Formats: sequence, structure tokens, C-alpha cells
Amino acid sequence: MNIIAGGQYGLAFEDNNIVKEQRKFALKSLHEIGFGSAALEDSVYHYAQEIVTRWTKMGNEHVDVTENIIRAIGNVIWHVTFGINLEFDNPIILEFRRLQLALIPLLASPFMMFVELFPILRKIDFLIGSPTKRLMEVSSESHVMLKEAINTTQQSFNPDNEPSCYIEAFLAEQKNREEAGKPIGDAPRFHYKTTLHFSGNFHFEQMLNTLRMCFLQLVNNPEAQRQLQKEIDDVVGDRV
Repeated sequence: MNIIAGGQYGLAFEDNNIVKEQRKFALKSLHEIGFGSAALEDSVYHYAQEIVTRWTKMGNEHVDVTENIIRAIGNVIWHVTFGINLEFDNPIILEFRRLQLALIPLLASPFMMFVELFPILRKIDFLIGSPTKRLMEVSSESHVMLKEAINTTQQSFNPDNEPSCYIEAFLAEQKNREEAGKPIGDAPRFHYKTTLHFSGNFHFEQMLNTLRMCFLQLVNNPEAQRQLQKEIDDVVGDRV
């Protein structure tokens, strides 16, 4: 965490009172901004329709389901996190995922595992290609993207309105604490770095892999497709 975040910021790797407080705040905020609401369902439906339309246009060509699903999930998460609506083909989503995937082997490398036990190894990592430097470079690239999104949200943020995304909820909480005389300073609870690193913790790889596996099962099990279609027809019918 010191290498990629400069301290105990974000929710990914720590388990202490600060993180527990942040997780509780995140769940509360996501609920208040409508996570699971009809409005979010409309957004998911819109992107699902876009995916189906693109696949339909491909006719009998082979379809790689991954990229379009990444774009759809990433756009929804970007909207929930920053309140920003991206065009479906905006390259930000694929680029951010590329950086996130690049971090995984760096974090899981044998050298980094030894660094956890013997931090002094960071002083000699240049002997094997400086893996910690590469880790910092990849983290920095992703942070630039997150900072730009946060800045965009800050510019349009109105504390008099109800928050419409996680970052706005975080900014509102910061303002409330400042007005109540609760210091933010360098403490990680509601510091800018907490906002930055938490916004990068909304990963969509698990959702992507789950959906890909679902498609694989349906392709290999036509009867399951028919059963699923029947359930949709029975429940949804002709509604769109």
C-alpha cells in the first residue's frame, strides 16, 4: 500500500477501523444514490440493448463477447462512481482495465511477496529490473485517469443537491465534516487520497468473468437457453 497508494488508502488490502468505516460509508452512499434502483436498471438496460444490437449486426461472424461486456459494465460503474456518462466506445474503460490487469502480476510477483517480509529489498530492486518502479508507474497512470474523473465531478458538484454518485457523496461528507469542525488533514478517513484510491477499487473483472461463463454455459446448453427465454417471456412478456 505504501508503494501504490502512499499509505493506508482505499479498501482493497487493509482491514482496520478506518477501512471498516469507509466500507460502511460506501454501502450507505451507494444505497442513497440509487444502487439497485429503477434509474440504474434503466442504465443497465440501455447498455444491454447496445450490446445485443452490436452482436446482431455481426450476423454469422464469430463474436468475442468480452469487449462489449467490458464497455457496458465499465460505463455503469464509471457513472455510479463519478456521475459521468461516457459514450459506449469511449477508450477510457478499456485503458483503465488494461492498467488494472497490469497491476495484478506485479503485485503477485515473488519479489513483491518478499518485499512484504523484507522492505529493505526495495533498495536493491534495480538489480532485477526495478519491479517496484514499474508498479509505481502503472499505479500512477491509473491515478491520472481517476484524478481527471474526480476533478470533472468536483467542478459540477453542488453541495445543496442530493449526491448522484459516490464521489459527490464523499465530497458532501467532507464538507459536512469541515463545517462540523472535524479535521480531515492527512488522516486517511475522508482525505482526497481515500477518494482517489477507493474509486479505483470498483473492479469489474469478476462481473465480466461471471457473464462470460454464463454465455458459455448457454451456448453449450440450448435447453437452458430455451428455459431462460421462456422465463423472460412469462415474466416480462412484450414489455420493453
